[in-house]
Amino acid sequence: VVHSNGPHIVKLAFCDCQSVEHHIQLLRTRWMPVTWKRPRTAVTFDFLKTFQLLSLTAKTTLWDYHQTVQYKADNATVRAVSYHRHAIEFAERIWRHLKQLQWAGCVFINEGVVKTPRGALSVICPACPHPGINAPLDLHHVPLEERWKYALFIAVDACFRLKLKDRGIEDVIFGDGWSYFVNAEQYQEHLKAANDAEEIPPCGNQYHAVQQALTRGNSKTVATGVVGVVCSRHVFLLPNGMGDLQKGERYANVDFVVASALSLVAKNVATVNMSYDIMCIYCINLWKRFGALPAFLIFAWAVLLRFFIPKFHLYAHGPGCQCNFSFDVNAGVGRSHGETIEQLWAYLGICATSTREMGPGHRQLVLEDMVGGGNFRKRANLRSHFAKHLPEAIQLRNAYQDIASKFSATFPPTAVEKWRQMVIAWQQDHSQPNPFAEPERANNLSTLREELAHEQDETTTIPLHKSSVADLITTGLALEEKQRVLDQRISNHAQHTAHQKVSIQQQRASLKYALYEFIKAQAVYMPTCASLRSSTATASKDGNRDPEDHDPLANVLPEKAPLLLPSSFKAERLRAKVCPANIIYIERRMRVAQAEDALVDLRRLRRVYQGLSERLRKSVWGVGQKTNTRSRSILDGFRDKITRCKLRYQAAWTALNVLDPGGSWSTYLLELKDVHVSGPGRDEDEELDQQKRKQPPYVKSWIWTTPVPNERAFSVDDISDVELNEQVRAEWAKTDARAARWAEEVVLLVEEMRRTIVWMEWKAEWWLSQPARRTDISESLRHSLDASACKQASILRRQVRGFAAKWVPVLLKHNLGSDWVGPYIKYGKPRKRKLAQDRLRLSLAQGADAGAVAAAVEPGPATATIAEAGPADFGPAAVAADVNNVPNSARDAAVTDDADSRLVSSSPALVSQHDFDSFEDDIDDDNVADPEQLLQDAWEGYLDD
Repeated sequence: VVHSNGPHIVKLAFCDCQSVEHHIQLLRTRWMPVTWKRPRTAVTFDFLKTFQLLSLTAKTTLWDYHQTVQYKADNATVRAVSYHRHAIEFAERIWRHLKQLQWAGCVFINEGVVKTPRGALSVICPACPHPGINAPLDLHHVPLEERWKYALFIAVDACFRLKLKDRGIEDVIFGDGWSYFVNAEQYQEHLKAANDAEEIPPCGNQYHAVQQALTRGNSKTVATGVVGVVCSRHVFLLPNGMGDLQKGERYANVDFVVASALSLVAKNVATVNMSYDIMCIYCINLWKRFGALPAFLIFAWAVLLRFFIPKFHLYAHGPGCQCNFSFDVNAGVGRSHGETIEQLWAYLGICATSTREMGPGHRQLVLEDMVGGGNFRKRANLRSHFAKHLPEAIQLRNAYQDIASKFSATFPPTAVEKWRQMVIAWQQDHSQPNPFAEPERANNLSTLREELAHEQDETTTIPLHKSSVADLITTGLALEEKQRVLDQRISNHAQHTAHQKVSIQQQRASLKYALYEFIKAQAVYMPTCASLRSSTATASKDGNRDPEDHDPLANVLPEKAPLLLPSSFKAERLRAKVCPANIIYIERRMRVAQAEDALVDLRRLRRVYQGLSERLRKSVWGVGQKTNTRSRSILDGFRDKITRCKLRYQAAWTALNVLDPGGSWSTYLLELKDVHVSGPGRDEDEELDQQKRKQPPYVKSWIWTTPVPNERAFSVDDISDVELNEQVRAEWAKTDARAARWAEEVVLLVEEMRRTIVWMEWKAEWWLSQPARRTDISESLRHSLDASACKQASILRRQVRGFAAKWVPVLLKHNLGSDWVGPYIKYGKPRKRKLAQDRLRLSLAQGADAGAVAAAVEPGPATATIAEAGPADFGPAAVAADVNNVPNSARDAAVTDDADSRLVSSSPALVSQHDFDSFEDDIDDDNVADPEQLLQDAWEGYLDD
């Protein structure tokens, strides 16, 4: 017998009753037999339960845990130990599968677990819309302005760390298709019939997923990874939302898994918001490909699919994708970002090294168990998740709405209304004119990156690192920009608030991590930089200088850390020694493109700034101090952007003077001084300053006369109203969209709170109704099933009380959820409940008879069970020693008692009259209308504890 304190040799005598087989007797002893016939080895439930929890939290392998138990019993290995790894592995697999069946309620299926439907073992998200349970059944009859609240958010992605080696293991899959993985047999049949020659349409990027979709499978692996579908708002993996990949992210694989998940969770759902990092090409002909899938995967042809690209991945796409597939500018999505599926891969990726060595069935069972445990933990954590994010969303909604209203007030109402109608029209039909598009966009650097990527593809040289030389320089320029932004933010404020200090520290930590990754890649292409950095590192205590023992960023702030790009070495001989020629060449080309882009951005921002200044001066300036302050704050934001463009250009110009002094670029990219940052026309404030200082007449800055390649032509002599309206309209649309998304986020969070509570209450009732489904069982087994169902219902109801206690105060404070929060207000008074529990404990500790307390409850299962427990278990001594010393059977039965039971208010057994009067005095100030009900809640809370 393998127990959590080590293996044991036990002499066991079975009962000879023919009606109870030996393996059933072992199970009733809480031992898991390894074989059903003549078992000789067993594993205790405690061993299996402890290991399962460790595997879900610490990703502990069975071998490590078994070894730990062995060492715990005999660390010096003085006894001969017989290893039972394969036997324990079989018991562990049986345990995981049986627990999945138990938690899903499959034991209540009258025909047996073989009739378990697809995806029934999954832990589903209670905050997502489930029509007929926590959302209207027929959403197509819900008004359009309300329908967006009931949309389903899903995210699709692949993880190539979760491989599976081909070890020739013939493994059985337990409950194939019952949980998170799709049915293997149906999946393989579909893949065999799929067309391998499917072409992927071109996109404006070279994203990794596009390349991986064309890669060949490895002959040494059965699966190169997995594709998953999650609820993107709450990171729950969907039922049948995972499948193995054999050859990159083929459409055939992704289509089958997506359709399998939607066929189970999208029934009667009107809208599905789906995100995928290559959605711009995946969505093409999607409905046509869905039509070729098996008939059982057809979920709902009437559903509206909206396509998005996750925010972090969006910037790797072209300008068209960045607007059409953006969460930020499309309505009805709140502040969703679509990147939550990466959290799932981070959670599962830790166990990738162990699962890839398993057989197919064992690996699938372990991954499904880990996903199920993660989903269950996420469901419990929704309590703190919503309580934390709702106040933050309300605060940011108010802030951005204030900014948007101030910005809109600077324009004529007719113009704002025209722009708003333009936004609405584009959101309904993307073929309409795009209000977020700017008439001029700096894209020289993006074009150059594409050219360099094509040049890299044409070469036959084997790359030294997963990042190319162009990627290295691109990352360096991006880090340089982040350093400037952070340094500017720090210098703008002499003294920072506590919140600003925390934000700055977070930005520094993020920047430092990115610098470390950059330094690692730089050491491959520029190895001399590693020695240069180590020479400046802090020496160790013994005076030795080992480069591997030193932190290259130990003595410098992240925003001041040298990047050691080729332009950092002013001496040509030193630069040639440290930097390869191709790196110098690439940085020179990128610096030219960077300077051109910065100049284009500078012109654009100056035109917007001057146009806004003229409008503000004519419309609102001089009206009052508050209005003037608001207008100045709007312009200050544009001044900061102009300053960043100026610094970016100056950095590029300085680098070009080092890398290629006097090159062809110098004919049109001139030195930019502060006095040159003006125009396109003459600003009245600048003219007044020049008159006071008796400066020469205004001369147009060179930034408006020099040509820039690939820039749209425009008149530098005057700025037209059309151009100004286009520039300002784009800024207004983005500002308004930001405020609208935060307002939607608040609405979505409140709705998700409601759906969570409603679904959990429905699920509790569902559990209580399940025992009646079984008609072929004995009376003793029926009592066991009743107890199991009551326990699950009790857990859900107690979670509802806990959730409400956490959420109701926040909702009431901000006057939200008034249409549904009423029945749960009684749970939102944790201080009063705690006060009642404290009084109750004090009374019991001072000698109150708990048996009489139980008698004060209306007759029910709880009364009988508590009475059977005896006064010793509920007496003053037990309460005084440890209030939690209540028998589990009594506690569970009491909690599952009928909710209509009430304490008799005049019962002397609960508290003395003096204590009750004192308690009433304490709670009268809080306007509690029903002290008896509060005492009842306190008694239930005592039993819960």
